[in-house]
Amino acid sequence: MNEYQKSRFARKVVERLFNTITDKTIAMLGFAFKKNTGDTRESPAIYISKYLLEEGAKLHIYDPKVLKDVMKRLSCNNSQACSRYQYKISQ
Repeated sequence: MNEYQKSRFARKVVERLFNTITDKTIAMLGFAFKKNTGDTRESPAIYISKYLLEEGAKLHIYDPKVLKDVMKRLSCNNSQACSRYQYKISQ
């Protein structure tokens, strides 16, 4: 997935939810770069989760192969959104 595709996908999610995701709860199933691995290098989920958090969404992320602290660190890296909005990681 290139940068344009990640941006387009994230915008489409917002568009499909009536152009606002503030205080809406969104589940992300999967965070790794590829299935059956904990590899998050260049995972599109990093960009998409940051975008959704910045738009005000409440995220619930599930990926049994990726460690919780890795998902939170990658999604919230230097982002004010994590302190302002609910962020839950399930495993």
